[in-house]
Amino acid sequence: MPDTTYLDWPFFDDAHPINPATGAGAGGYHSLLITKEGRLLTLGLNDLGQLGRPDNFASSLPNATPAPVAGLSDVVLAAGGASHSLVLRRNGTVWSFGSNAFGQLGRTTLGPFTDQQHVSRFTHHEPGK
Repeated sequence: MPDTTYLDWPFFDDAHPINPATGAGAGGYHSLLITKEGRLLTLGLNDLGQLGRPDNFASSLPNATPAPVAGLSDVVLAAGGASHSLVLRRNGTVWSFGSNAFGQLGRTTLGPFTDQQHVSRFTHHEPGK
């Protein structure tokens, strides 16, 4: 019998509705979903903190159920890299979490991070203001 451990994940069904989602992003082995309320839900692999939440951090086990990222609201865009995530909030601020092995999070300290941190150098400023 073949190993079917990962065949059905990530899953979206009546028991795990994401309705309505207004946006989505994807990384190497993780997904980012934006709800109509501006919440960010993440699922997939979290081995380097790319889900922005502590569950299954540093584990090779995926999080197959979408769950909210605490502390982030008013999310309008989300994008994932191989093992990191970037989020744009309605106020123009950018937040990052996950692997920072090459400085891709815009943080001064290298390493994985499950906490969301505002990346100040990416803050949106209106011209002339």
